[in-house]
Amino acid sequence: MERNREEAKRLFPSKQFIRHDDPNFSYMIVIGRRGRENEALRNQYAREVGITIRSFDYFTDALSSRAFNAFLWISRDIVPTVSAEDNNAYANPFWMAYSDPEWRRIASQGEYNESHMVAVNLDLLMRYRSYNADAQRDFEAFLATLPADEKEIPEHQFEWLEFT
Repeated sequence: MERNREEAKRLFPSKQFIRHDDPNFSYMIVIGRRGRENEALRNQYAREVGITIRSFDYFTDALSSRAFNAFLWISRDIVPTVSAEDNNAYANPFWMAYSDPEWRRIASQGEYNESHMVAVNLDLLMRYRSYNADAQRDFEAFLATLPADEKEIPEHQFEWLEFT
């Protein structure tokens, strides 16, 4: 990061980074299983370096809880109107991460805007997305086995997002 600051600013834009040369990144390392002998050492290292280290069990627990946020918080100070359909499409949990060449292609496009990353670039980000169709199909099959009351989105989640 230190040796390639200008490239980092271009690929990971943020106001803080561009204006004050402070990248303000946070990192998460996912490694190993919970309860192994190196856990204390991992936690100490995480505190010293200022990063988060999680085990793969952390993700298993999160998925097992069946908690799913129906909506994302998309910045609305520049783009005040994001439709429910666009927000839900962006929140699709089955999208796959962009590869490095894909992200570089997106970031080098003339229409890419470094400010308000998601809200301003939503159409561009969605255009280049790919999805894990097998996982989505498996999830839809699982949903079909649930009773109707377990498929409902809690009312408080609808209140989190106001559409204009």
